[in-house]
Formats: sequence, C-alpha cells, structure tokens
Amino acid sequence: MLGTIATIFMVSVGVVFGLVILAYAVYITFFPLARTIGGGLQVLKEYGEQRAGATEKDYTLVPDAQLGLTMADGGDQIEKKKSSDEK
Repeated sequence: MLGTIATIFMVSVGVVFGLVILAYAVYITFFPLARTIGGGLQVLKEYGEQRAGATEKDYTLVPDAQLGLTMADGGDQIEKKKSSDEK
C-alpha cells in the first residue's frame, strides 16, 4: 500500500513538473513571437498611414532643368571652363 501511494505521489509530482516546464516553454516561445508580430503590424500600420497621407496631398511637378555633369563627373571643371569662355 505504501509503495502504491509513493508511486502515485511521484507520478503526480512528475506530471505537475512536466506541465510547468511545458507551460514555461510555450511562454518563452510564443510571448516574444506574439510581441514581434504585434510590433510588425504596428510598423505596417504606420507605413500605411504615411503612404495614405502622402497620396492624399496634391503635388505639383516643377521642372528643374540643371544641365551639366555632376561634381563627381568633373562638373566643377566644366563650370570653370564655361565661366572663362564667357569672359
């Protein structure tokens, strides 16, 4: 009789301990995952609001003709040549 009670006690302690470990494993797995997904959804919501705000405004295109090369392509040297030729 004492052996049966000890066995039931050991099995119940093992089951409770196993459930605690299982609950903790689920907690450390799904809680950060849920927060990550929630944060991603907030970012997508903000991005959507920014895009919606940008498309609601009426923008007018302004022509901006700046001919010539960039500074990296030697544009500064071309400007100097143009200014010396014009003088």
